[in-house]
Amino acid sequence: MISTVLYVIWFVTVLLLTLVMFIPILLLQLFGLNKARNAFVNVATSCWSRSIIWMTGSRISKSGIENVPKDRAVCLIGNHQGYFDIPLVVATIPHKVGFIAKIELMRLPILNLWMWALHCIFIHRTQMHQSLRNIKRGVQDIYKGHTIVLFPEGTRSRKREMGPFRMGGLNMAIKEGVPIVPLSINGTYKIFEQDWRVHPTRVSIQVHPLIETSGLSAEEKKALPDKIRAMIESAIPEE
Repeated sequence: MISTVLYVIWFVTVLLLTLVMFIPILLLQLFGLNKARNAFVNVATSCWSRSIIWMTGSRISKSGIENVPKDRAVCLIGNHQGYFDIPLVVATIPHKVGFIAKIELMRLPILNLWMWALHCIFIHRTQMHQSLRNIKRGVQDIYKGHTIVLFPEGTRSRKREMGPFRMGGLNMAIKEGVPIVPLSINGTYKIFEQDWRVHPTRVSIQVHPLIETSGLSAEEKKALPDKIRAMIESAIPEE
């Protein structure tokens, strides 16, 4: 296993090297080649994310990836165990995905550029009205072809058990009638959060069947968050 210090050095070095990849991204965007631009971003971020996990000595298992539609954007709803959840999702979902993320991440050099390239939406936890507006904008962007990932817990649980859902974003997605695909993430907190050192482990992601939210009755919409949570928990094995 690579030591934590060496891993950090490797991570920062590779992150700096990724700056060169922004040349083709900017050129493709300049000439309006958005489809090619998004495809390039998807390949670059997917390869980089797999390497981030691989260099910890960890391995990925995945199932249900075919449940993510290839011809339409969706809202991915998942549990949030640790820092490595985002690389895991980017490494396994077969097309470009953006995240609804805390605004502090926007201040991280280079990483914020990649989050811009992924079409991430930033929210401020202490400014709820503004955050809900940004979440709504992100959810509505799904109709423009941008798949968005939302972690309803709002923060890392740092353990197997899920924390309580903060319902604002999830209710917004349901209200807007966007298709939802639940994700079950397991083992990512063991890579780093257990004792703040890098450890190899086996991480997994299971993608559940798509849930249509348009045309639901008021009672069905009210029951949907509990249904989604139960689906996510059902695929997180006991220790």
